[in-house]
Amino acid sequence: NTAAAAILDILSMNENETHWQDSLALIYLNQQNFVSSASLSQKVLEKTPDNLFMREISAYSFQGLGAAKQALEDYEKLYSTNKNIQHGYQIATLQFNLGRFTECMTTLNAVAGHPDAAKSSVALTFGNEQQKVPMPAAILNMKGVVSKELNKKDDAIQFFEAAVKEFSDFALAKGNLEAMKNPPKK
Repeated sequence: NTAAAAILDILSMNENETHWQDSLALIYLNQQNFVSSASLSQKVLEKTPDNLFMREISAYSFQGLGAAKQALEDYEKLYSTNKNIQHGYQIATLQFNLGRFTECMTTLNAVAGHPDAAKSSVALTFGNEQQKVPMPAAILNMKGVVSKELNKKDDAIQFFEAAVKEFSDFALAKGNLEAMKNPPKK
């Protein structure tokens, strides 16, 4: 990439130009070059740990690499500072992925009570399709998934039904509800 090469040239002359490092890390992230964006963001964060822009790049990068623990640490630092509802939802997602179900439910309850919850949405994937889902419906669906993992079938069904009631076009919640009501035959 020409832009990345140009920034690397600038940085080779003066590596203390942190705004160029920010730009390069963002280019790497947009190219899904997660190793480079994670490495560069960590280098900057060693010097300026309160750099929220680079903390977010680090979180996305580690998430892209499948390094859930590192991504979770970054999202927790971001959320404790900026209370961004999207970061809160990502924390719950990563807690779920790490099997920390009780923490996940606690986080989901906090996100549900966030002042921006009713007007926020999140992009979720079902099959090959991505769908923009209102945050309250996404939270209810995730609570259903957690309940399913905890073998609380009735709770899971109630959460999935509530998610579909909240957003009637919610494909993922409909699929989850169908799977709970009609499990595959063994």
